[in-house]
Amino acid sequence: MGSEFKRVLILGRREDSRVAGPMAALVEHLTKAGIEVVDDETVTGSDLVIAIGGDGTMLYAASLVRDHDVPLLGINRGRLGFLADVLPDEMLSSVDHILGGDYTVETRLMLHADLQRADGDSASGIAFNDVVLQRRETGRMVDFETSVAGQFVNTHSGDGLIVASPTGSTAYALSCGGPIVEPQLDAMVVVPICPHTLTDRPIVIAANRLMPTAIVSSSGRQSIEETIRRMDIADNIDYYAGAEDYAASKPAPDGYLKAADMLQTEAGECLVFEDSIPGMQSAKNAGMQVVAITYRCNDIPSASEIADLLVTDYAELDDGFFDLVRKKA
Repeated sequence: MGSEFKRVLILGRREDSRVAGPMAALVEHLTKAGIEVVDDETVTGSDLVIAIGGDGTMLYAASLVRDHDVPLLGINRGRLGFLADVLPDEMLSSVDHILGGDYTVETRLMLHADLQRADGDSASGIAFNDVVLQRRETGRMVDFETSVAGQFVNTHSGDGLIVASPTGSTAYALSCGGPIVEPQLDAMVVVPICPHTLTDRPIVIAANRLMPTAIVSSSGRQSIEETIRRMDIADNIDYYAGAEDYAASKPAPDGYLKAADMLQTEAGECLVFEDSIPGMQSAKNAGMQVVAITYRCNDIPSASEIADLLVTDYAELDDGFFDLVRKKA
């Protein structure tokens, strides 16, 4: 049998009984056909890579061939087989078709991700399926902001974000409500994981767009600064003062007045950011302007009656949070 594929690398978990049998049969079949078979995971010099297993095996094989111009064939012995679509019963006949030149080649898009840490360190990686942003620990939401090609998209609160290739659109992104994208489309899927707001939905963007994603700190002070930036009032703010500055975690009206004195300003020149109805009312009673943070407030109608302004897409706050700013003269 003449073939352009003279050397074939076979990958799979031999300790798995579902893989060992088909792998042995394929090695014997290829050897009889005069094909050199290798199994040492050396892609260099190989003309074809055959992965026997599930999608995990295919992902590992893809990581090996990504820097080589070597085609990859998957034989499905896993549970789902989104990537490895040749069934064991069709394995030998399918391989014979390929060795005989009866095949088509699909090029699959891959993702490149760069991580810039706050301490200046950086890391990068290549993904075949998806890149996922989420907290290392479970049980808490992450707040982050996304942009596409320099254009602001959204500020998100939820369990994280998935950026998937068309191939990865049938993986984690699909379980989070993302669309199935035809593999040959030059696109990426952006899917929030358990978003806090109903308007935070999956989107599809062109694959050649840069997508910066920035973590928004959940600490009160930095979150206040982020909200002020989004409100576009930073140029009118002179000074920030948080509860820690004057030991009043749940201030009565006199606590707010004490804060105003510390800022050396009149109460009416202060903005108070509050996340509770009693706190909003206390600030209002002190004659201050109130910005209601409705993220943690479970009584938005009452907040609407008290506050001068509502902020609904705010970052996660600590209990008893408030912050006060002094407007510029």
